[in-house]
Amino acid sequence: AYTRILDMGLRSAIAREVALRIGTGESDRINPYVNTAAAYYSVAGLLIVVMTGIVAYFFPVWFDVQPQYHRASQIMVLCSGLTIACLIPQNAYGAVVSGLQRYDILSGVQILVAVVRAVLIFAFLERLGIGGALILVAAVEGGTRLAGAVVQTLAALRLCPQVKYRPWRADRALLWGMLSFGINSVVFMMALTVGTQLAQILIGAFMSTAQATDFSVALMFLVAGHSFVVMFGISTRVVASTYDGKGNVNAIKHLLLRSSRYSGLISVAGVVLMLLFDEVFLQLWVGAKYSGSDGASALQAIVVTFRILTIAYALFWIVLPAYNVVNGLGRHRFPAIV
Repeated sequence: AYTRILDMGLRSAIAREVALRIGTGESDRINPYVNTAAAYYSVAGLLIVVMTGIVAYFFPVWFDVQPQYHRASQIMVLCSGLTIACLIPQNAYGAVVSGLQRYDILSGVQILVAVVRAVLIFAFLERLGIGGALILVAAVEGGTRLAGAVVQTLAALRLCPQVKYRPWRADRALLWGMLSFGINSVVFMMALTVGTQLAQILIGAFMSTAQATDFSVALMFLVAGHSFVVMFGISTRVVASTYDGKGNVNAIKHLLLRSSRYSGLISVAGVVLMLLFDEVFLQLWVGAKYSGSDGASALQAIVVTFRILTIAYALFWIVLPAYNVVNGLGRHRFPAIV
């Protein structure tokens, strides 16, 4: 997951440039930005290959893997890392699709990838031992994601004929300009990643493995809501860039007010529903595993933790539209640092 930091916010920078250039009628200037980002991503991919080799070699020692699973765990890491190395250059073209506001393509590909991944894992997982299962999950996860990224790349080349694959024509000045925009997005995303990882570490320290697993299952509903709000926000960001290119200040103000209103309504409704029904859901889902007084207190700990995170996520959802609008305008340095 930490390899996402190597994106350096270029994906959001490209999406903004695509929307901005279309707004100003300068779509012929999109290609240099995409090629520059593709060149950077290619270098990042090589760096990931090196990092993957190091992690794969030391993985059994660092994570105290049982001897019979050493080879399988190393192959798992190699599958995951090398797939990411091949995947990251595709970000330049997926960003073009986002900048064109073709979220139907992005969402359709993601849904198809998720369905194929689930079918393959359910079809073959039980037939394998633990070692084979590790390799299967890594290969299927990486392979389906890579296939989806290739489809997005082909879609970008078809929808935007100005874009040609020419990473050797990278422009260093454009790269620094995009990085100065994107680094603020990276700061923002790093804060979220660190916060999430810290929460997982604390949950793992204070809960048993079974509790942590049950909590993760319950958390999926919260993550689903989070994904919906974030994807809604990404579209807001691109629309703000388009209006910025057209110099339409009134439309930007209207976008900010309307998106904040919708996000606030979604946040309040989501929190109310989750706080009302989370305990009922957990009782139905895993209640049988928590019998007796100790079990009841353990289940209550999961419920309380879930509620705390629900409120925290909701506060984030409420402020996200404002951040996305200023991000689309390229003025998000201060909000990102905050």
